[in-house]
Amino acid sequence: MFKFNIVNNDYEITKAPVLNLKEKLLEKGHIIDEKNPEYVFIIGGDGTFLKAVRLYQEKLDLVNFVPFKFGGIGFYTNKNDLKQIDMIIDKLEKNDLFNLTYQLLEVENGPTTHYVVNEIRILNEKKPLYVKVFINDEYLETFHGTGLVVSTSTGSTGYIKSAGGSVVLPKNSGLYQIQELVPVSTNRFRTLNSPIILNDSYYVKLEFETEQEVLICDTHVTEVHGTILNIKVSNKKIKVLSHKDPKSMSEINILREIFIIDKKEVE
Repeated sequence: MFKFNIVNNDYEITKAPVLNLKEKLLEKGHIIDEKNPEYVFIIGGDGTFLKAVRLYQEKLDLVNFVPFKFGGIGFYTNKNDLKQIDMIIDKLEKNDLFNLTYQLLEVENGPTTHYVVNEIRILNEKKPLYVKVFINDEYLETFHGTGLVVSTSTGSTGYIKSAGGSVVLPKNSGLYQIQELVPVSTNRFRTLNSPIILNDSYYVKLEFETEQEVLICDTHVTEVHGTILNIKVSNKKIKVLSHKDPKSMSEINILREIFIIDKKEVE
C-alpha cells in the first residue's frame, strides 16, 4: 500500500484515463494523498511534468514521479504507456520499474530557492536589462538586452534551442548552459553573444541594476528578489520510474522524431 497523487493536463480527453488510473489504484488499496505522496502519476506532456515537479519542490527527496505521455512533446513523459497501466502498477508494487534521475539547477533568489528542470529565464521586454555576469565569482561581462536563459542538459531541447543554444546530449553529466536573448550589439557595446556551456564545478552569479525583473523558472513566473541570483547544479535530482529499459531509449531517435525531417520525406 502506498500514497499517491495524480497530476494531469487540462484537456477534456484526459479525464477518462485519469479516472481509470485513480480507480485502479484505489481498488488495490492505495491511498490518495495530495500533500505527501510517495508516487506522483503524471498524465500529459512535458508542461504537465514541469507542473508536477513545481508542486512538489519541497519534497523532491521523497517523491517518485511516474509519467505517462498524453499530450504534446514528451521528452520527460514518454517513459510509460497508458495501454500497459495494469502491468506498470503491478511492477510498481513489486518495486520492479527502472529508476531514472534528472539533473536540476538550484537558483538562490533572495530567501527563496527554486529547483529547475528545464531552464530559468530573466526577461524585461519593456526596456533592456543591465546584468553583470560572474562565473565562479570572476567577472565575465555586463549583458545589455532583453534577457538571459540558463538551461539544464535535459532542457537544452526546449526554449534555449529556439534561442540559439546548443543541444546537449550527455544527461546527468553536470552540464548546463547560458544564452543571451536579443543582446544590444553596437560599436559602443558588445557582449559574447554565444552559448556558454558549463559543468557542475562552475557556479553563476547574476547581478542586476534594478530590482523586480521577471524570473521564469520552468513554467513558474515570479520576480527577482533583490538584485542578485546565484545559480548552480543542484545536489538534488528528480526520481522518475519507467517500465522501459533506459538502454532501449535512443536519444538520437527522439531528436529525429521531434525535430528532423529528411529531404526525401519532404519531397
